[in-house]
Amino acid sequence: MTRAALLAFVVAGAGFGSTAAAASADEEPAAKARLEQSAELGRRADDTRDPVARVSAWTNVRVGVVAASYPSETLGEVRSEAGQARLFRLGAAMHATTHVWLGVHAAYVWAGVEQPAGAYRAGSAWGNPMVFARLYRPNLWLADRAKLDGELSLSLGVPIAAERGEPYEQLDRRTLAIGNALEGLTNPEIFTPDVFPMAPSGSLVFARKYLEFSMDLELPLLLRLSDDTIPDGASTSAVGFIPNAEVRGTAWPWTWLGLSLGGSVAWPLVEPVYLSTRRSEPQLMLTPRVAFALGTEVLLAMDVGIAAGGPADGTLSAALSARLAL
Repeated sequence: MTRAALLAFVVAGAGFGSTAAAASADEEPAAKARLEQSAELGRRADDTRDPVARVSAWTNVRVGVVAASYPSETLGEVRSEAGQARLFRLGAAMHATTHVWLGVHAAYVWAGVEQPAGAYRAGSAWGNPMVFARLYRPNLWLADRAKLDGELSLSLGVPIAAERGEPYEQLDRRTLAIGNALEGLTNPEIFTPDVFPMAPSGSLVFARKYLEFSMDLELPLLLRLSDDTIPDGASTSAVGFIPNAEVRGTAWPWTWLGLSLGGSVAWPLVEPVYLSTRRSEPQLMLTPRVAFALGTEVLLAMDVGIAAGGPADGTLSAALSARLAL
């Protein structure tokens, strides 16, 4: 094998590792620059962690208006006026090995929940915290100024989301439903009460110097733990299944500014709680976004979530998020 072929083989398979020791002095700077560029492209891929950092922490605040269906014969839907539907997210992750991340994230919803008579009542509830392990494989494909990265992840929930008040009021459940609607129904493992959630997922990210395309797929399973506080007239599934996917394209006209448009779809094939049928309509959500990279340590982003039909039709939100890499 020639020296150039050996170098190409090592660069393609080494991820974020060092270049081959056998590379000649004139080849080493080019190979090193190539890997550094690969790492720099990868830093933009995820709002929740920097692949190069040892530890990443993130937070997100989303505010909006919600109108969404709710599986109850007496209540029928959940509504929260503009500015009264609020969702707070936070999380942290760390490198366990070169390509494995371990982390945890949680969500807290506080909202004005419309009552049957038209008045609003303040509700607040924690979602199910999620613990995850993520296998990150950079450079599945690496070329001049372009790369393809992949991830596989498994998340397990701590089932603390529940109805704490009177079952007939459904205040906590409806509050969690508002949080779920704000995120386009793409995180049922967080906002579904009385289940043990597990969520395998995967993603691909293609990045060039000025462009980035990402695709994510999640297959959450919701294992029923209790039927004690389900809504009036509703039934439950032993295992709920709501697959969801997201695609996003981002342009980086400058290294510090990213402009993107994304879309997500959540398809409740087996609703965890339902009235007449286990399957619901797909929920589409459009999310234009702008991101600001402050050096390599901080990423700030703002986005707007627009529901396009579906069970959460009438939902509109805006969010501010921040990521810190150490």
